[in-house]
Amino acid sequence: MEVEITNGQNIIQLLFDEFASCLVIETALTVNWPDCAGSVGEYYALSSYSSDKRKTLTDSLNQVLIDGNEKDVFDSVKGFLNLFSNGNYNVNLDTTKLDNCNFMYEGQVQYSESVPLNRRFSGAFYPYPFDKKNIFFTVPNNSISNDRVEFYKKLIQNGARPKVITYELYSPTNADFTACYLIDGHHKTRAYIDLKIDIPTVNIVKTEKVDGYTRKILNVSVPILKDFEFEHFLVENNENLKNVNFIDDPFLTSKLDEILISAKRIKNGIVNLLITMDNSNEPHNINWVQKRLNILSKNKNIGIGFTIVYWAYDEIKDGYDLKKWVSKTLPNNLYEIMAG
Repeated sequence: MEVEITNGQNIIQLLFDEFASCLVIETALTVNWPDCAGSVGEYYALSSYSSDKRKTLTDSLNQVLIDGNEKDVFDSVKGFLNLFSNGNYNVNLDTTKLDNCNFMYEGQVQYSESVPLNRRFSGAFYPYPFDKKNIFFTVPNNSISNDRVEFYKKLIQNGARPKVITYELYSPTNADFTACYLIDGHHKTRAYIDLKIDIPTVNIVKTEKVDGYTRKILNVSVPILKDFEFEHFLVENNENLKNVNFIDDPFLTSKLDEILISAKRIKNGIVNLLITMDNSNEPHNINWVQKRLNILSKNKNIGIGFTIVYWAYDEIKDGYDLKKWVSKTLPNNLYEIMAG
């Protein structure tokens, strides 16, 4: 079933910039992005936010998903889509094969004791084999009631096949999909997994060009990421940062400044942002870059292994090294850098 939403309420949104995806239901719930460490690993952070409002959004669907026929389900989901943002959606009834899926949920990663607690990412996964689909839980473990799981297990054992709802976004620009998010049916899913029974699924796919979402993704994801997670999330977004309007976003600029003064490494994304601003020759952009370079010159790791990665590794040992790097990288050469 294809559905076009023209007066959507924007309560449920899936934001994507072909680097990261972020599911928003009133507030950011889940963020997924690559680890950019030469592997196929990805990070996954989950909000502890839970609200009665979220539950009421799907309450009207619940009985239909338990015992409704195909027409009932499609009619109900079509109404449910009015909670989403405007755009074109495809809704399919499918069966999620347990053998073909990895379910991602809070606390799956096992860390060695050598990794400090305050440096442990919320989650990560390595999606082997490649023919398996990753489906992300969007509530934390403590929001899942064992009693409710048992309720659904009894229904299923008695022959019922309650459906769950998943949601993903497809970008036609690079033929790229987001992660697939479980937006309703966490208790049902746990019950099916325990019983080793494949899961009847209503899969919602939105098709949308995704240019320009990076700024919003960064802003909405801050509350659910630890500081070092957000640093990784921003620093590794190489292709999109140069298109973010930091000038008109003092909050994001302040987060960037925190990274510039504390990071051990600055990478292509931030460098491309500085170059883009520099190439504009606009006085307010040049002034913005100067302020960022002033902050960068105070980076606490300069002289103890601080590097700037821009197609090559430049170790910055002191202010003179930073001046040389600025001179070769930012063609305006208008910047005053403290040398020390």
